[in-house]
Amino acid sequence: MIRGAIARALDWRFGAVLARLQELSERTERIERELTATRQLLDRRVQPLLRALVEEDAENRRRLFALRASPDYEAPYTDPDPLVSITLATWQRTELLLERALPLLLAQTHANLEILVVGDAVAPEVGEAVAALGDPRVHYDGVRHYAIGWEFVHIAIDDCTRLAYAEVLPDEKAATAVA
Repeated sequence: MIRGAIARALDWRFGAVLARLQELSERTERIERELTATRQLLDRRVQPLLRALVEEDAENRRRLFALRASPDYEAPYTDPDPLVSITLATWQRTELLLERALPLLLAQTHANLEILVVGDAVAPEVGEAVAALGDPRVHYDGVRHYAIGWEFVHIAIDDCTRLAYAEVLPDEKAATAVA
């Protein structure tokens, strides 16, 4: 009788452990499938981009040296009021674009600027709303390719050196968008 009770208790306990192991095994398999899919996506999208960058490196260096040798190269560094260009990517965030992003950019103390808003396969209303602002410093260009992806372009421009940095990140939340 005691052996039977112990056997049932052990069966019940081991059954719970086995069920948990099965659950963890299924979860691990799902994570491995997602990881494989992510690796394949990276191989398809990032590797060709990196190859192109490497292949074009020598030509890009030649172009850079030619630009540095031109008489106009020093103008942005010596002009007291140079034109600053800002590229702003947007996707389905018209309200934030019009109420937050553009007003903040236009309120900069440096007045000689242009803002290029690039819509990633957005509705035509976005371009119309940007045009309705009536500010000659703001230009709109809509990318007409759908299913491009869910990445967001983050751009930072250093006022002192006038160097720009752009990075594609998976979201536009504060952790990745604010430095």
